[in-house]
Amino acid sequence: MSTAELNQPVPDFYVPATNNKDVLLSALNGYGVVLYFYPKDDTPGCTTEGQDFSAHYEEFKSLKTVVFGVSRDTLESHEQFKLKQQFPFELIADYDETLCKLFDVIKIKNMYGRETLGLERSTFLLDSEGVLRNQWQKVKVQGHVLEVLAAARALYKEKYGQLPTPKPRLKPAPAETPKPQQSESKQPEPKPSEPKQQELLGNTGSLFAPKSAEAAEPDVAQPKAAQPKAIDPINTEEKQEANITKEETAEVTKTDTPEPVSLETDTET
Repeated sequence: MSTAELNQPVPDFYVPATNNKDVLLSALNGYGVVLYFYPKDDTPGCTTEGQDFSAHYEEFKSLKTVVFGVSRDTLESHEQFKLKQQFPFELIADYDETLCKLFDVIKIKNMYGRETLGLERSTFLLDSEGVLRNQWQKVKVQGHVLEVLAAARALYKEKYGQLPTPKPRLKPAPAETPKPQQSESKQPEPKPSEPKQQELLGNTGSLFAPKSAEAAEPDVAQPKAAQPKAIDPINTEEKQEANITKEETAEVTKTDTPEPVSLETDTET
């Protein structure tokens, strides 16, 4: 397979990626493509670079540009790395070095005084026609994503004549304090220990139930009816004599009582 050359169409490729997706370059016609190569999953520099691309992912998306991370790690390793960092883009598993050879990123590296073959951190930007327009080799992570983003903006403006209108960020509405809902049909029940006021007051305004018409009259002391005394069969004759004596005494007392004097006055002159 020939290697990709700057300002030339990139040969078509078909490689596996995360989320059960396979990437076919020709299927991405009409979109810009970012391929950033990194040495290994879940290492400090590679994690930071992935986080930077994630932070600007929506802006790349607005420029109709697709982002892919590429390394020689397995799909299983990629899935764990993507899940852990919550990357919004897919990672290509180039374990057979198909893309590494196509973009010539396997280089001799000096590791702790020893020369070894390894993946050199590199990034490639393809336009919407699949032509390689920009490349960055021996990448330093800090500030790198902003350089790629600026190049993607330039390609978009070259094709469409202007940059996309940024979407306005709406301020979130202040949260309202929820009010307790009251049922209109159902009235609150009185407590068992507190009787209803209407039952207590009635129509009279009293704390007791209203009286009947007869009972509503002022209370007048009524003389109690004399209760018949039981006849005591014992000493009946003695009691009769005592009664006769009482009757005689009463007659004498009645005779001595003076007649009542009239209190009426003469109103005539």
